[in-house]
Amino acid sequence: SSSTSSPAVAKKKKKKKSEVKPKPKRIRRPPEFKVTHVYHDYSRTSLEEYMRAHPYQKPAREMRRIKSFPRCLHDMLEDVATTHQEDVISWRPHGRAFIVHRPEVFEETILLEHFQQTKWPSFQRQLNIYNFRKLTVGPDAGAYYHELFLRGRPDLCPAFSRQKIKGTRHKGANNPEQEPKLHSMPPLDWSPDAAHATFTTELLPAPSAMEVSFLPEDVDGNEDALFDAIMEDLEDFV
Repeated sequence: SSSTSSPAVAKKKKKKKSEVKPKPKRIRRPPEFKVTHVYHDYSRTSLEEYMRAHPYQKPAREMRRIKSFPRCLHDMLEDVATTHQEDVISWRPHGRAFIVHRPEVFEETILLEHFQQTKWPSFQRQLNIYNFRKLTVGPDAGAYYHELFLRGRPDLCPAFSRQKIKGTRHKGANNPEQEPKLHSMPPLDWSPDAAHATFTTELLPAPSAMEVSFLPEDVDGNEDALFDAIMEDLEDFV
């Protein structure tokens, strides 16, 4: 009868209800973006000309008598060239980019000597902070570049500015179509005579101040330790 079957039916229905799994929450993903590559040839531009063409930029750390990360990096690459360690890290032949051939050896030896740290991700964060870009195709694949980072031109290092990093936790997609073909550009002359030459060029129009964002204040002391603390949880963007 209906009275005897009702407990079994109720038990069966209860069991089915307990087996219902909650629907997974939809995760909103930010829109995909690609890494932006912009390259101007400043190899014949003096520091004074560049700063006049970019009046909105704040004075760099070196202008405050503090050695900046780009200058430390430039000095390190020149030192490596004289100590025959170019199998670990070196300039590219054209002098417009550099490449780390052996990251593990670089991390254990050269990085510790020149930057007082042994973390490869920390070094990558510094590259990203100073807007270095990584090439992914062509003869320079794997190399890092910045339009102001040129062999024989350490005088341009004070023109670097740190950019503000937004913690999106998403790495920009590679953009090989936009990457500059540095290997097809004229190689730089980094001889001592060229380093002291007077550079003149027709100034390029300065980009809008809205196109670049900077950290509000420069901070004295160990900038590597500072940015490691600030961006401990950020993924590497480079």
